[in-house]
Amino acid sequence: MPTGRVRFRPAAPQTEVMDVQPPPGRFDPIAIRFPRPDAGAGVVHVGAHTGEELELYIASGFRKILLVEANPAVIPRLSMHAWFWRAWLERLTDQWGVTAPDIRVLHAAASDEAGIRPFFVSPFPVLSSLLEPLTGAFGTPTARLVPSARVDDLVAQVGWAHADVGLVVIDAQGAEMVVLRGAAETLRNAHGVVAEVNFHVRYRHQAPPHTVIGHLTGLGFTRAEVIDRDDTVGRVTVLFERDPAATPPPEEIPAPEETPAPTQ
Repeated sequence: MPTGRVRFRPAAPQTEVMDVQPPPGRFDPIAIRFPRPDAGAGVVHVGAHTGEELELYIASGFRKILLVEANPAVIPRLSMHAWFWRAWLERLTDQWGVTAPDIRVLHAAASDEAGIRPFFVSPFPVLSSLLEPLTGAFGTPTARLVPSARVDDLVAQVGWAHADVGLVVIDAQGAEMVVLRGAAETLRNAHGVVAEVNFHVRYRHQAPPHTVIGHLTGLGFTRAEVIDRDDTVGRVTVLFERDPAATPPPEEIPAPEETPAPTQ
């Protein structure tokens, strides 16, 4: 992929112009460190929403991109976003011989088991979760039944080997541990994980931060650096890497006082 700004005019007038330049912001470390040339050059993004990071993944050189989203309200926009890039990259392949990435979209709630589960759709789509919100702070959620599946099974469903995946991104609004428990094979091969760590309990059965961090540490990942934080809601996004020798010393996360989990 060439460097600098590359803009494509869409064939359909109603489609917005897309831009392949990586946007500055919280996912910059991905563009620098991933994908690794020695192994899996694929990324799985759980909670992809409308695919805001898709251009970054393309420009970073990922060869396989799997976008997983549970919210049925945003799947049409995510699918159109992916279709746009598949269509243009196919045209570039025909004209210039570029190697286009394999971009897939799956409508599913990444979970620790397969089946049908309620997914709580918030009036604010980015706050929707597999876990039930504890308060009405996000508006009144609507429970929608959606297919659920383990990340390991979703990777196999699109025909990839687990070793193809070098990075797993988890934006699951409190359900991080549910996702991680269903991704054992994929994480066994991954170089990095981007995950949210929530210090305020906002969802029922939400795992505390030390559980998420401890689970990833037990799998051989170290806390590399905070790449985004929102102190108003007590949430940070952390990039974990498997190879501690290749990363700077871990950055300490000054956490607000944790809110005790409610008794059930």
